[in-house]
Amino acid sequence: MIISLIDQVAALKFVFGFLSVTVWSISTALGVEIDLTLGDQENDKDATLYSYDIGTYDPADWTTYPKADGTSHIHAGDTNKNHGVQRGLIQFDLSDVPSGAIITHASLTMTVADIPNRVLQRDMNFWLVAIEGLSEDWKQGPGGEQSPAVPGDTTWFHTEYNPLLHGELGNTTDNEFRGFVAGDAGYWPAPGYFGQDDLLSTAPGADVGGTFDDVHALVFEQGMYIGQTVNWSNFRLIHDIQMWSNGSKNNFGWILIGEEWIDDDNWVFRQDIQQWDYASSKIDFFSSESANEYNSPPVLQVTYRLPQELVPGDANADDSVDVSDLGILAAYYGTIGGAFWSNGDFNNDHNVDVSDLGILASTYGTGSGSMASQAVPEASTLVLLVSGLMMSLWRRRR
Repeated sequence: MIISLIDQVAALKFVFGFLSVTVWSISTALGVEIDLTLGDQENDKDATLYSYDIGTYDPADWTTYPKADGTSHIHAGDTNKNHGVQRGLIQFDLSDVPSGAIITHASLTMTVADIPNRVLQRDMNFWLVAIEGLSEDWKQGPGGEQSPAVPGDTTWFHTEYNPLLHGELGNTTDNEFRGFVAGDAGYWPAPGYFGQDDLLSTAPGADVGGTFDDVHALVFEQGMYIGQTVNWSNFRLIHDIQMWSNGSKNNFGWILIGEEWIDDDNWVFRQDIQQWDYASSKIDFFSSESANEYNSPPVLQVTYRLPQELVPGDANADDSVDVSDLGILAAYYGTIGGAFWSNGDFNNDHNVDVSDLGILASTYGTGSGSMASQAVPEASTLVLLVSGLMMSLWRRRR
């Protein structure tokens, strides 16, 4: 009886399952390592978006206008004041990463600039989500901290505020709230992405609109202090940089999202004023503008290899085709579109399938890396197993 394609993929992942759980503990530090400091490149930028309870908007009151911040810290979290929420934007110029490079490691380091006294007295999560779906880039803008938007600013509503397109602030008959059209020139692509809807309707997961994914969150622990650094390093970060550097997607940077469901029932005792006050989840990080000789702006560390330097089948770029590469291929086997060398796509068709299995099988056991000397299943046994699966797939597709 011919096994179904789904059953074959499941069998493959079962057979190689014990390999995939240890894949990411194997060092992939080989290659060219570059440190990108935000603000060093012409196209680097960062900003903070401000939102508040839209019901409080008053065209005659300038304090409720869309706010912008392209010159101070990067803010993220819930202020629990007028239902205020802040999100940080950050974009690195990746022109120093060669096109076609295989990204083997990436980490983003940011420095804590402020922890308000009203912060929740518990651990908090922060998410770093790739910005997608724009027809045009966003602008950092000249506006200062929490100042009313000026032409060129990015705000909760605008990728680039233009009073000629979006209405003059304070105009009671034709203001930007009433004229918001998702995806129009100078606007974010949809309400709820950065617009008028509740943030939780577009909580970040694998993509905007998914469920919150704590596996890829940064846990901001109690006891953090000003000047301390925090670091993200995970597969999604590598994947974003890979997509941007090879042109598969436009680089619009990341949005930094803190916890945003703080409500009026959350209170903390403020030591500075010796009384209870509304809690907050907002944390500030040093930006390219607010950094100084003691506190650094965000730094993105990227390690890459060039395909011509690698043996076909060497997914983790450690110069060996071995058990760890089988684990990676098994973890992503069946991926259609969006796959890269580091996922097991060795023929550059952006899929991980039987062709890539064949490539890995033909080179298994080769290379000079440290993994080649470790005790692993015999190459001949693995080649036979992979060959059998390939034959089964071939029969299924006839």
